[in-house]
Order: sequence, then C-alpha cells, then structure tokens
Amino acid sequence: MQVVRPEKSIGRPPAGERTVSGKYCTDANIFIECWNRNYPFDIFPSLWEKVAPHQNNIILIKPIYDQIVPKERRGRERDPLSIWLGENHFIKTPIDNETKKLSLELEARYQITDQSKGVDQEDLTLIAYAKIENKIVVTLEGQQK
Repeated sequence: MQVVRPEKSIGRPPAGERTVSGKYCTDANIFIECWNRNYPFDIFPSLWEKVAPHQNNIILIKPIYDQIVPKERRGRERDPLSIWLGENHFIKTPIDNETKKLSLELEARYQITDQSKGVDQEDLTLIAYAKIENKIVVTLEGQQK
C-alpha cells in the first residue's frame, strides 16, 4: 500500500476472488476540498470532466463515500458534489470483516481515540482496505505526529 498526496507520493496482493478494479483508495478530503475550495466545478468544469471517466480507477469505500454523501442528506436536496458522483457512476465499495478487523488493530496499535487529531476510524478503515487490497491511498492529510 502506498500513500499518495497531491504534492508527494503502503501490502498483500488481493485475494483471488476479491479483485477490485480500482487502483486508488481516495479519502473524502480529496473530493470535498477540491470541489469546494481548490477546483470548484463552476470555475474548473473541464478538470471534473477529465476526472469522471476514471471513476473505475477510483475506490470510494463505504465509510468514505458516506463522508462525502452523508446519510442524513440522502433523499433531501443533494449538494452538487453528491449529484456529480451519482451522475458519473462513482460507487461506494463495501468493506468486509477482514478490513474491519485490521482497522481495529490499527486503532489499538496507534492508540487512536475520539480525541486524536487528524485521524478517525474512517481513515483507519481506508488504510486497512488499501493494505489488504494492495491499493494506493490518496489523501490531502499530512503525516500525523
């Protein structure tokens, strides 16, 4: 598994029947920050038009997808990013018990609590998934100290 940040660039090969076609496990902050601050759709539509065809190479695991498209907003007026994800066929990838187990092991190993800064259970689940599936994590978060 590798961690890739936009300005810089962590694993076991996938199990036989668990092949996931995407290469990049993307953190929610990539979409949220880029859409809302760095590259808003109304100013950079061509960038988003170029990202859309690569949806099969971008993995949004369920907990990360749920950060981008919160459950409490589903069925109500949806924000433009949620609409764009749906229109461009981005899917939420389910996680399995092996990923959940490794995520909890990482939480214990690194002593992550609700008061920890910068990392949460969704981040650990993303890292666990990428490690198990031998994928690359893409995030805007820096190294935790």
